[in-house]
Amino acid sequence: MSWAQANRRKTAWEWDAILLSDECYIHLNGTAGHVWVTRTVNEVYNEACLVPAFKQLPVRVMVWSCIAHDWKGPLVILNYPGGKGGGMSAERYQKQVLRTHVVKAMKDLCHHCARKIKIQYQQDSAFCHTAESTIKWLENYKIPLVPHRACSPNVSPIEPVWHELKKHICA
Repeated sequence: MSWAQANRRKTAWEWDAILLSDECYIHLNGTAGHVWVTRTVNEVYNEACLVPAFKQLPVRVMVWSCIAHDWKGPLVILNYPGGKGGGMSAERYQKQVLRTHVVKAMKDLCHHCARKIKIQYQQDSAFCHTAESTIKWLENYKIPLVPHRACSPNVSPIEPVWHELKKHICA
């Protein structure tokens, strides 16, 4: 409710000038979801009704991108080691996303907008985004933040983009 109260006076132009960003995992071999197989009782081991299972670990890629009202940023494959102790750290996020892509995306979106309006940046509340060093980095580069809605991990407008991307890659 406080998020809605704080943002209720934003104009349509102000909403159009918010750069929404997010990271996403994409599974490249197999699926991350359930596979449904339709068969008769007699087809239990029929090759046409089986889905191969691989012994190797699933290949996951972490990507980042950003969007605004009628603008899209690059799709970036991140160098992400994953696994135990290999999470997206604040330092990795600053180096691979903020320094390399966000500053340029902010400039590109500014040129794209017809009006002179301040571009703002929104990221979710993942640890690498809320770390003190990340907040200081954003302040040093004078990148204004739009707070993410509290307790709302999957309500960002970029989430449907990830869904479509995964659907096409896993097809």
